[in-house]
Amino acid sequence: MKKDLKIYQLPAGCKTKFRSFKKTISESKDKMIDFSDYNIVYEKSDYCFNSLDDIYTKFNVNHPSDFKGHSLSISDIVQIGDEWHFVDSIGFNKLDESHIKKMFCTRCSSIVFKSENQAYSFQCLTCDEDLYSLEVKEKI
Repeated sequence: MKKDLKIYQLPAGCKTKFRSFKKTISESKDKMIDFSDYNIVYEKSDYCFNSLDDIYTKFNVNHPSDFKGHSLSISDIVQIGDEWHFVDSIGFNKLDESHIKKMFCTRCSSIVFKSENQAYSFQCLTCDEDLYSLEVKEKI
């Protein structure tokens, strides 16, 4: 099958990196995964695969040349079309909207991520700009 694929990983030093789904959710004050903590490390339209296991193998054994992350591991998120999957200690845990806290750019409504620039809180990849906290909103 072919679907859009995105892979998100936590940056080095993040306190929730390499934690299981259960531990991540239980230790979060709102029982959600804060999506803005993640960086997008791979994005491909019409990615051809047969299963999540195929994706796991591909991104652990034979990384695509444009992959900017580490091998898939616990706490990573794989988005296939409109479905979100948390890489867990064994296999994947399918996420629903109640598990994911996402922040959005008030200018273009795209998902924002933590900014690498210390002067700002967030970064919008669509607008290609760093943003302050007041320039983003949470959609529920």
